[in-house]
Amino acid sequence: MGIASRAATAALAAALIAGAVLADGPPALAAAGSSARDGTTTSVRPSAGTAAKAPATVTLITGDRVVVGDDGSVSRLVRGKGREGIAFSVRREGGHTYAIPQDAHRLVAGGVLDRRLFDVAQLVRDGYDDAHRSTLPLIVSYRRDAAAPGKGGPGAFATTPDAFAGLARERRPLPAVDGEAFHASKADTAALWSTVTGRTPARTTGPAPAPPVARLWLDAKGRVALDRSVPQIGAPSLWNAGHTGKGVTVAVLDTGVDETHPDLRGVETAQANFSHSPEITDAHGHGTHVASTLAGSGARSGGGTRPRPWSTPPSDTTT
Repeated sequence: MGIASRAATAALAAALIAGAVLADGPPALAAAGSSARDGTTTSVRPSAGTAAKAPATVTLITGDRVVVGDDGSVSRLVRGKGREGIAFSVRREGGHTYAIPQDAHRLVAGGVLDRRLFDVAQLVRDGYDDAHRSTLPLIVSYRRDAAAPGKGGPGAFATTPDAFAGLARERRPLPAVDGEAFHASKADTAALWSTVTGRTPARTTGPAPAPPVARLWLDAKGRVALDRSVPQIGAPSLWNAGHTGKGVTVAVLDTGVDETHPDLRGVETAQANFSHSPEITDAHGHGTHVASTLAGSGARSGGGTRPRPWSTPPSDTTT
């Protein structure tokens, strides 16, 4: 058993995340203080056969920074001030690389923290690295407890959204999750992490309160594709039964439609505006997606996402 293997085994036996386990290579240790003069920086051995390329830096919600190679591998960990003793787990799964500090591991495993907050490879791909944005977009659901008499009654918020006062920017209430969406400056991540964990109240003094957060998600970028949504609504089984919808005119009441989209060229027959917007342009994209589910040709993807087994759109779509 080699030194790296013994170190990894000892870490696991102690129930500590003290190494960086790469799915495509041997353990690359990222134990606290394992390198660097000030004990805050750890170099992680890249995957075998990878060449040095332009790196990107990602600031995590914990205040730590991760240097990510062009292939998504972690090349360096820079711990935040006062976090020199924190160990990391770095794991690659497919095209994703998760760099999770030890003090966040339990929150991630318990579903309190969104694992995507630590997927540094995807954060770089989505433009959430430090070179492209200075804030973290977050969605928070606040904890609900039985409140004391005269303070809202059972089911009232245990804390208020003001727990993030001075930290949250561009706040938008989200009643559906008993919370809100906001942006937090990466320069304030140390105070943000203290508030999330309840260890030290941000911007305040005195005893630390219970953590106000029930769930915390990355406000991530979403992607939709017809090759998934069409099977989800059971369309292939209807096609097989002979129900093609050919000759049917469909009205789509949605966010509008991009009639210039290659999948919808020559399909739309009419438009009407039932909103207060002066334009009928589909700035959201959902209406275009729905119209493509109904009558798209799949031209943009070479037919790979065509919703029906026809080479040309068979029906008219009115939006």
